[in-house]
Amino acid sequence: SKVLGYFILGTGKYKALKSGRPYSLTHGWRLSPSRDTCLESNFAAHNFCAAQQDRLAEEMHSELSGILRQAYATALGTAPERIILGSEGHPALRAGEIGFPAFLASLPSLAWQFVLNPHINAHTDIGRIEPHHALLLDVSNRAAFTALGLDVGRCQKGGSYTSLLMPLTVPDGAGLQYWSDEGRIQSVSYELGSVYIFPAMLLHAVPPFSYHEHRRREDLRLTVQAFAMQCGEKWHVIH
Repeated sequence: SKVLGYFILGTGKYKALKSGRPYSLTHGWRLSPSRDTCLESNFAAHNFCAAQQDRLAEEMHSELSGILRQAYATALGTAPERIILGSEGHPALRAGEIGFPAFLASLPSLAWQFVLNPHINAHTDIGRIEPHHALLLDVSNRAAFTALGLDVGRCQKGGSYTSLLMPLTVPDGAGLQYWSDEGRIQSVSYELGSVYIFPAMLLHAVPPFSYHEHRRREDLRLTVQAFAMQCGEKWHVIH
């Protein structure tokens, strides 16, 4: 990620579950002696520094929950009160462990002109659906999520699991490519202020984009990413 200038700013447990190792902004997937110091970055999303992880998630919730709740409700065709973001400040839930929508930052890089990474966000064997579902059904969390209004007995692991992208910058060429069931490539150009939702099992990729030395600041790509699981009439949204 250092070569490509790609970072995830925020908290969430699924990177750790996916790899079997904690994730950090400074060291990527590599373990190092400094992992125990909690001095890497406030954006470190690993479990060695639980207090720091919780504080970041709580700050993000305090500053962003109102805007994101309304935006996601509009995109999903529901009411704002039916959007549950992360732990929602419930005292029985660890905010950093539950997670919150995260920022994806792609810095300008020559390499992005040549990189195309078709992927699926939610392979059940290596991805997010099963861990997210298990998190909601965990006996230590279930009562708290029920108190937040989630009908955890009706959480859907299937086709309703949804990816949500909200671009905060839209430099030239910003958008998304995806593949239909027939294998046809479709393209969407991002518009500032819009939320793009699609099934998490959809094959998709960020298209390559040009590098301009004279306008590197303008070419920063910043996107809010989240994943939503429907539980009855409400949606639980995390990263």
